[in-house]
Amino acid sequence: MKQYGSLHYRENLKRRSYTNLQKRTIVTALEQGRMTIKEAQSAYGIRSGRTIRGWLLEYRSEKVEICTENTPPMAREKASPEDPEKAALQNALQQAELKIKALNTLIDVAEEQLKIDIRKKSGAKQ
Repeated sequence: MKQYGSLHYRENLKRRSYTNLQKRTIVTALEQGRMTIKEAQSAYGIRSGRTIRGWLLEYRSEKVEICTENTPPMAREKASPEDPEKAALQNALQQAELKIKALNTLIDVAEEQLKIDIRKKSGAKQ
């Protein structure tokens, strides 16, 4: 069948790969309730609902990772109210780290959508 089957049959044998942007679009549509897994399968030509469920788990864990505070318990205890300058600096550092993570995500999405390299490659000639 692979050799003599119809064009439609041979195209369906190939394993499709989806970009991160496509995956995120599907996952956000599902999370917002705009479509179900079955509707996403038929709309985007995905064979298995298991694939979509895997993406849901992957991107949910990514969102949790962005939202959770990753400071160790010992560091929380050391921040005392006696040192407001240190607490302000730590707060500023946490905000900067979140901003960097958000900007990196934005650059990744922009690179996928526009299909250009935004980040400077190491070893580039000047």
